[in-house]
Amino acid sequence: MPDLYWLETLGCPKNQVDSDKLVGLLQDQGYEPASDPGNADLVVVNTCAFIEAARQESVDTLLQLSAVRRPGARLVATGCLAERYGGELVAALPELDMAAGFGVSVTAGTARSLAAASTPTAASVETSAPAKAGVVRTPVNLTRRGVVREVISSTSPSTSPSTSPSTSPS
Repeated sequence: MPDLYWLETLGCPKNQVDSDKLVGLLQDQGYEPASDPGNADLVVVNTCAFIEAARQESVDTLLQLSAVRRPGARLVATGCLAERYGGELVAALPELDMAAGFGVSVTAGTARSLAAASTPTAASVETSAPAKAGVVRTPVNLTRRGVVREVISSTSPSTSPSTSPSTSPS
């Protein structure tokens, strides 16, 4: 009997396109879709990290699917949340077997990430992704139920009004 997968897609239309590609890859590897997550050998959530509400929905969905998956089934997060906060996500959610960023196979490996060796229930670490110009990224706090707090603030230098003398017609 072939391995079965369940794929839950959250977020923007790009995530749906990514999920469609993932379905093709899984089927190429011999996986078939499960009728529900409780029957799947592999449960994948294509996450969103755009705003706090989306990050919270992603974590809530991971926890809900973890509760209904069958014993031995793998739970994998992919998508934006996994890409941006993979190590922190795995460390904060012991239920999660793997966080697969962009271009990483969701079927690779069977052990939890090394970043999760201590499996705390909350992790607060600085992200390693480079900051965009004009944005300061502060530590991200991932917890089981009040999951993500990321403070992003503009660092644009304040511009003061010009102090050059005005020229007025005489």
